[in-house]
Amino acid sequence: MDSEKELLDYEGLATLVEQIKDKFPTKTDVSEVLKSVKALEVWDDTETFDLSQLKEGFYVFGKYSYNVMFTPKVKFYTGANTVTVSTPTLFFYNMKHYEDAENTDPLAIFYGYENSGNLNIKRVLYRKASSQGTGVTQEIRTLDILGFQTGFISRIDQAQQISAVKTFNVLPQSNQTPSNNKDLVTKLYVDTAIGGMATKVLDTSSTVAFGDLVKSTYIADDGQNLLSDITMTFPDHLTSTTFTDIYILYVLDTYANASDSDTIAVMYGISSGSLKRIEIIKNSSETAGITYTTLTESLVDTSSFVQTSGAQTISGVKTFTALPQSSAVPSNNDDLVNKQYIDTIVGNINNVLATVTVPSQNE
Repeated sequence: MDSEKELLDYEGLATLVEQIKDKFPTKTDVSEVLKSVKALEVWDDTETFDLSQLKEGFYVFGKYSYNVMFTPKVKFYTGANTVTVSTPTLFFYNMKHYEDAENTDPLAIFYGYENSGNLNIKRVLYRKASSQGTGVTQEIRTLDILGFQTGFISRIDQAQQISAVKTFNVLPQSNQTPSNNKDLVTKLYVDTAIGGMATKVLDTSSTVAFGDLVKSTYIADDGQNLLSDITMTFPDHLTSTTFTDIYILYVLDTYANASDSDTIAVMYGISSGSLKRIEIIKNSSETAGITYTTLTESLVDTSSFVQTSGAQTISGVKTFTALPQSSAVPSNNDDLVNKQYIDTIVGNINNVLATVTVPSQNE
């Protein structure tokens, strides 16, 4: 037991920790392995005990109870100065009596933990040092024999920030109701929030009876196009209404449950590059049973685009891989002209020149 490796790998200690680690340090019932371990009564922490009076072996503080955290005061031989073990202790191993040891030999080793944001095991080793007033030197080391090092375990009783991706083979669960914007939510919360509005496909190839629809989300589908025209009738009214270029329909309430002026459905579609939103409002006095309003919003800001109509000023060089064409006849001095315009003028000039007789030098 003289080498550091033997101290760390001591088989008896490893066996002890292995058997108590899944209970450590929250339960008061001791496992069978500790019943064979020598026990000390819990002493008042002002008292001191002499390790030279103890035999070699394991000791815990409190009879058969490993949940006792104790900061012992010890001395290693009669008349020595008192040493206060620097970490709360659960158990210790008395290794060799002072008078039997050589200088630097290990005498005792204490194990405990400090609950300061982690559950690291602390090991305090004392070696004989006859030149010291206490007769010993102290070495402290943190052990990860329980796998509780800081940064390696999530605590259930403290707020923590976890960095990097954690992949769960089983989805985490919670019974908490989210209240902050950044709170993650449960499936139940999402299902409740959307009111069970599962997406359904709405066949728009024929007239749709609104009375047959339930509160839900519908994708318009005529079997051919992404955007569909929906022709719809409403209960107790024969006149149908057609809505053009629709891709989604939200049924908010049934016609029977709604009151006049209630919005019973909302549609979204596309019209000339703009998104349109159509609110369908119950109005039983109308021949179709409803009124509706249409709001449009351009999907793209076209103010900086070249339009096919209207006057615009274009800045910057535009390079055309195919020559622009125009059939317009120029009339203003700044108008650009096409090839036909030039060819016509040049042709007219050539025709005039062909009729001109140039006198010879002899004439």
